[in-house]
Amino acid sequence: KSLDRGKISFDADATGVINLEWDDIDQLFSTTTFELILDSGDKHYGTLAETTQDGMIRLQTAAETLELPMQNVVRMTPIKSRVIDRMDMSIDAGYSLAKANGLEQTNFGYDFKYREEKRQVSFNADASTSSSETDPKSERLFTSLNYRRFLGGQWDPFGIGQVERNDELDIDRRITLGGGMTRWLRD
Repeated sequence: KSLDRGKISFDADATGVINLEWDDIDQLFSTTTFELILDSGDKHYGTLAETTQDGMIRLQTAAETLELPMQNVVRMTPIKSRVIDRMDMSIDAGYSLAKANGLEQTNFGYDFKYREEKRQVSFNADASTSSSETDPKSERLFTSLNYRRFLGGQWDPFGIGQVERNDELDIDRRITLGGGMTRWLRD
């Protein structure tokens, strides 16, 4: 599933997700395309071919085969082949009522994430309302859209857009736009 902060995650049908220390792995191969990030910050995309040497990863890219020492690989992210598999979505909804003071609350959340080799898009929405017999109705809404482009080197541009509304803080509408570049120095 992934490699991050020295932990590698596998998903097996019989056991579910298993987390192991990266140092405990001798060999790793998969037909899934992965983004590999090295401790130098370099990124490579490809499948993990079988290797005859412990402690090495053989990365099969579109143009070449790379032999990489496993200790130099600090992050791995799978890149799914089908568009539908690249999407991650979740929806949360809730309602609660406290009879003692008539406190009524509703909430709704939506998360969407799409990741492919060259870009990542995520959208989040979170809304809630609250009212009681003694307090006026209050509403809160927060949405966020993030876009990140992966250039293949150590620099990646990104953009962020957010809209917020919050009655309790007297925010009728707050719009935030931003962007920049990220640079991986060393992991």
